[in-house]
Amino acid sequence: MNKITDEVIDRISEMSCIELTSDERIKIKADLSEMVNYIDQLNELDMNLVNDCCSEREDINRKKACNVFRLDENKENEDIDYNNEVNSNMDNKKIEHNNEIMECVPSIENGYIVVPKTT
Repeated sequence: MNKITDEVIDRISEMSCIELTSDERIKIKADLSEMVNYIDQLNELDMNLVNDCCSEREDINRKKACNVFRLDENKENEDIDYNNEVNSNMDNKKIEHNNEIMECVPSIENGYIVVPKTT
C-alpha cells in the first residue's frame, strides 16, 4: 500500500515553502514511497533473536565496574611514557604505537599535541 499520496506531497511542499514542478513531485513521491517501504520491511524483522542493547551494560554492572580516578598532576619537564597501562575502562590493554605517532606530530608541548588555535 502506497502511503505517500499527492496530498502528502502537497503538505510537505506547503510546509517547506517549496514550489515543485510535476516532475519533481513524481520523483519525490517515488523516493518517499521507497523510504517508507524500506521502513516497513524493517518493522517486519523478527527482533526476538537480537540481544538487548543494555545486556552489555548489565554485564558490566554485574562486574561492579567503577570509575578510575587519578589526581591531576603537573608533569612539566618529565619524560612521559606513552606506552603506559590504560585503566580498567580499556580492559588494561596497552596502547600500542603511541611513541611512533608522537614522532610524526609536528609540535608537542609538555606531552600534548599542539594544534592551531581556533576562534
